[in-house]
Amino acid sequence: LMMMMMMMMMTMMMIRMMMMMMMMMMMMMMIMMMIRMMMMMMMMMMMMMMMLMMIRMMMMMMMMMMMMMMMSENIFKNDKRNHGVN
Repeated sequence: LMMMMMMMMMTMMMIRMMMMMMMMMMMMMMIMMMIRMMMMMMMMMMMMMMMLMMIRMMMMMMMMMMMMMMMSENIFKNDKRNHGVN
């Protein structure tokens, strides 16, 4: 009886240990997956930010170009008007 009880206890302990190990492995896998997902999200966010910055830079450049064009147009108009007056 005692041997049987000991064997049962040992098997139970082994099963419990295996279960704990499995749980730990699952937790580790979950954490790894979460980290990977976070990394992917961070990369996506960085890409989006870069795209936004690029678009903003392009918009600024376009605005500057438009301003330059307007200034040049005004200057030319003024020159023509002055010439006409003269």
